Formats: sequence, C-alpha cells, structure tokens
Amino acid sequence: MDEREIDELIRRSEEFVTSLEGSAATDSESGRSGLDLFELDDAIAKHAEPVRPGYAAFEISDDEMTVTGHFYPPEGTEAPIALDAVEQQLEGLGVVYGIDREALRNAIWSCNSDGREVLEVPVARGSKPTDAMAAHIGLRNELTNRHRKNRKSPDSPERIDYREQSPFVIVKKGTVLARDIPPREGKPGYTVLGTELPPKTITPRSWKPGPNVTRKGKYYRAAVDGRFEWSSSEFRVNKVLEVHHEVDYSTGHIDFPGDVILHKAVRDRFRIHAEGSVLCMETLDASDVRCGGDLIAKRGIIGRNEATVFAGGDIETRYIENCRVSAKGDVRANAGIVNSVVNSLGAIRTGKEGIIVGGELCALAGVEAQQIGSRMGTRTTIRCGVDFEAAERLERLQERSTEIVFRLQEVRNRISQHPEHAERLSATKEKLESALSRLQDTAPELLNQLDKDESATVRARRRLHAGVYIEICHVGYQTTYPLPGAILKLNKFRGAIEVETGAR
Repeated sequence: MDEREIDELIRRSEEFVTSLEGSAATDSESGRSGLDLFELDDAIAKHAEPVRPGYAAFEISDDEMTVTGHFYPPEGTEAPIALDAVEQQLEGLGVVYGIDREALRNAIWSCNSDGREVLEVPVARGSKPTDAMAAHIGLRNELTNRHRKNRKSPDSPERIDYREQSPFVIVKKGTVLARDIPPREGKPGYTVLGTELPPKTITPRSWKPGPNVTRKGKYYRAAVDGRFEWSSSEFRVNKVLEVHHEVDYSTGHIDFPGDVILHKAVRDRFRIHAEGSVLCMETLDASDVRCGGDLIAKRGIIGRNEATVFAGGDIETRYIENCRVSAKGDVRANAGIVNSVVNSLGAIRTGKEGIIVGGELCALAGVEAQQIGSRMGTRTTIRCGVDFEAAERLERLQERSTEIVFRLQEVRNRISQHPEHAERLSATKEKLESALSRLQDTAPELLNQLDKDESATVRARRRLHAGVYIEICHVGYQTTYPLPGAILKLNKFRGAIEVETGAR
C-alpha cells in the first residue's frame, strides 16, 4: 500500500469504531443489552475496504517530454488491467505523441500475470528538435580527445606508468584530421502532449586548414609526420615539437617523428626519442635519449645509472659526465668529458680549455682536447681509427658464437651419453652447426670494417697525462709520464704509435 491507501484505511477504521460506540450508547438508552449480531455484520460490511480491480497511474514530467507509468495488479477476482482502458486513460491526460505501446503491453502483462506492481515504466517520450546547421569543417573527435582518452582513471586496478602518458597528439603522414560537414536542415520536436518545439539555427565552430595539411575529397589529411595542433580557428601539423616546460609527469616520455626543442630541464628517467634533431636549452639529465639527427644540449649532458644517448648526426654540448654517448657524426663537448663512454663515427673534440678524464672514448677520425687524463693518473682509454658500430656488432657476434658453441657441445655430449636419443637430437645439432657457420662467415666482413682510418690522431694541446691508454687501428700505446703538447699518430709501416711533443 502507498501512503494514500494507508490514510484511507485509518479513516474508515476510525469511522467504524465511532459507529460502534454510537450504536452501543443508543442500545443502552433503549434498554437493549448490546448490538444485534446481524447489525454488527452489516456495520463491518459497510466499513470494510472494498476489493479493487487492476489499474494504472501516470506522471507527466515538468518539461512534458516523458510519461512514467505505475501499474497495480487486481485484488481477488477483480478485473485485470486492460490495454484499451490504459490507452484511453493516456488520451484523457492529453498524451498523444511518442507512446511506447510495446512498453505498455509488457508492463500490463507482467503486472497481470505475476500479480505484482510494476513501477517507474517510461511509456511515452517526446522528441527534441534537430537544429539547423551551416556547412563547416569539423575536426576528428578521436584526435581532439586523444590526450584525455589515454589518461587512465586513478581508480583503475591496472598499474599505470604515467611516464608513458602524453598530452601530445602525434600523427603519421596520411592521417585523417578533419572533414567537410554538409549543411543540415532543422526539424521540429514534439512533447508528449503534442506541443511543437521549433528548431534553432546554430553556427558551428569551423576551422581552416593550416601548414602541412592536404585535402582530398571531403577529408583533410596530414601531409607529414608530426604533432597535430589546433587553435580556435586553424588546425595544422607541426614538424617541430616545442616543449616550454620541464619534461616530467605532465608531459610523459617524448616520442616524436620530427625535431624536438626542449626549453626546460628533463627529469630523471624520462625518455626522449625523436626521428629528427633534438635541441635542449638546459642541462640534459639523460636516461634514454635517441634522435635521428643532431643533438644539441646547451648546458651539458649528465647521465644517471645506465644512461644512454644516441644521435644519428653530430652531438654538441658543454660537457658530458657519467654517460654513455654514441654519434654517427662528430662529438664536441666544449668544457670536456668526464667518466663517460663516448663513441663517434667522426671526431671527438673539446673547446680551448676542455679536458678528457676517465672513461673510454672511441672515435673514427681521432680525438682532440686541451688536456687528456689527470695528475692522479686516472685510467683513460682512447681508441681511434675504428668503426665503433662494427666493433659492437663483432662483440655481439662473438657472444652469440660462444653461446652456440656451448649449446652445441651440450647436445653432442647428450648424443654420446644417450645414443637412443641421437635421432631426436641430430636435427638440433644440425641447426646449431648451421647457425655457427653463418656467424663465422660474417666475422671476416666485420673485421674488415673495423680499422677504417689509419690517419686518425690523438692530440692533447697542453698535456697528455700518465695513465692514458691510446690505441689507433688496434696498435696500442701506454703513457707512463706526462707529455706536453702531444700528438700521437700511427706509423703503419713500423706498426707502432709515434709521439710528437711540444705541439700546441
């Protein structure tokens, strides 16, 4: 029962009790001892709650856009809810639009057959008007929302590495950025009471294509790889990613198909990958830096743990410290290089007062610094005339060869100890022998690529300290005492390093 039915029951019960008391008083005055049983039955019957048939009640929302129905089953053998009667009831309320007759039939059937109340059933809905809209260029929602979609909820049970989350929208050449949207005519809407809702005429935001955007048919595509950018009036693809704040959790790792300009510092453990060049205006706190072009770090490069830096072109910076650096071009560190591994397919040079102390350097075209080594005899290794990439490939080849030899010997021992398994193991043995043979065939090619520049030199303009080991095309020289203004060259006829001193 709802509150109205409870109130009605209380009212009838109180009237019944009052009538009984009145009857008792009348009988006392007339000398009767009490109510006649038949009169009592009539009184009870008169005030008993009547048995009702099934029925429906409806609510119309304030905006006249929805009708909600409540269905109540019949009591006893009274009549169930009838669809015709319900439709007439809705008509009486003025509901003429958007009636869901399927929902009505399902609710009436459930109520009548199950004998239970079915409440809060939407039985009619109005329709909103469709606004008229002019033709315009619309941006692709997937791109404009991508930085939000990539951000996972803090409530997600999945472990999140927020360094992998980026606010930048990077697109490839040919990616659809926007399209022409044709004009749209307006259509009126209607309330459930049949009131017409006239459409409006809206002026949508429209963008114009900017640099590096091409049009084909109704679609606008990226003409190059780069960062998708849009303002209040234009969209474009920028081949340069310019970051004006620190590279941290607000930016995530940087992975970009073009050039990158970093105006602020790079926080520890954040990755910088660029297919073009990288310009860092502050100190580059390197963890993992790779670029296809030049790398310029204005204030220096500092490495942490196993930090690696690679450039497909030249590297230019103020200093390099505690880092592993490789470049296909020249490496220039004006102030110097300290405790680092630096590889170059060009030359490694410092500025007028630059020093090289500790670590290991490998440069195809030679090394030049104001001072190499230190008074403390810090171990410093310099190799020149060698292709470091070929050397690294040869080292990996030797490691793989050693592993194959070990596995091959293990298979041979098993065959010797368990001849019954020889047939099964022979195929594995043949695969290992074939792989070893291919690696051995590759080794001579790599050896021929190692020593490429016999004219490479090592030059310490002021001083070459004791404790420095120098190798030119695999011919070694160990300094045991300081050498002023030294130049070291390879005499390939003698197979030895020649030293000239006093040079500036």
